[in-house]
Amino acid sequence: MNLKKRDKGMRLFETGRIGKLEIKNRILMAPMGIGALAEPDGRLSERAIDYYRARAQGGVGMIITGMTCVDVEVEKKAEEGLGVFTRVDSPIHIGRLAEFVEAVHD
Repeated sequence: MNLKKRDKGMRLFETGRIGKLEIKNRILMAPMGIGALAEPDGRLSERAIDYYRARAQGGVGMIITGMTCVDVEVEKKAEEGLGVFTRVDSPIHIGRLAEFVEAVHD
C-alpha cells in the first residue's frame, strides 16, 4: 500500500465537522429501524438504550437514529404492517429519549 492511501485511511479517526458541529471521528452509524427494541407504547426500551450505548462506547462518532413517529395520527397508516415505531409525541416518549441522549453522551 502506498503511503498516501494509508494516510487517507487514518483520516477516519480524525475529528470531523458537519457545518459547525464537531464530531470526535468520522465514523457514523447509519439510521435503521429498531422497532423490535421499542416498547408497545412506542417508548425506547432499556434494551434499545443499551444497544445505542454500546455503539457509542465502541467509538462511533455520530449515531443517526431512524424510524421515529412524530405524530401518531398522521403516521398511523405507515405504522400498519411495519411493527412499532419509537415515538416522540408525548412527555412519556420524550422522557425516555432524554435518558437515551444522556446514556449515549456519557
